[in-house]
Amino acid sequence: MVRSSVDRALEKVRQGERMGLDSFDSRNGAAMQLTQCAEAHTYYVIVKSFIESLGGEQVMSMTPHNQNTLRSLCQIFSLHYMLNESGAFLESGVLRGTDLVELRRVLMSLLEQVRPEAVALVDAFDIPDIILRSVLGRKDGDVYRALWEWVQLNPINKHRFGVHPVYRKYTKQLLKSNL
Repeated sequence: MVRSSVDRALEKVRQGERMGLDSFDSRNGAAMQLTQCAEAHTYYVIVKSFIESLGGEQVMSMTPHNQNTLRSLCQIFSLHYMLNESGAFLESGVLRGTDLVELRRVLMSLLEQVRPEAVALVDAFDIPDIILRSVLGRKDGDVYRALWEWVQLNPINKHRFGVHPVYRKYTKQLLKSNL
């Protein structure tokens, strides 16, 4: 797919030059294709590095369960990109329309496989709940109490009788008017 992205970008640049545009304007006219090319190359390098790291010494020293989880994450990352950029993959001929159904099925199956590991995967980065802006996936499992407390802390919920003053000032009057 990267090759076809480069070919499309190059063709767009040449098209601009054939129309008499100078080098800058020709490339500027191909900015979208060049950006897509750079993005495709970036994802290619990331996925290639991810796959290579799965055979590395550090990964090979992990338990088979952890190795499988990492392989699944690599596949999820790759499939997610392929599905998000399916138009480019279809245009390049790498995929056919019928392939997308199978890719989605495989992605959903992989997501089901890693779902039990989701909390541990997030916790592995040791990012506090306040930064994640989520009380879900708590280590203590007390999600509902924490969610209730979190909602109570939100400034929009601190108004008397739970009604925001903007409602009384604007919305209530608007609802009573004869529009």
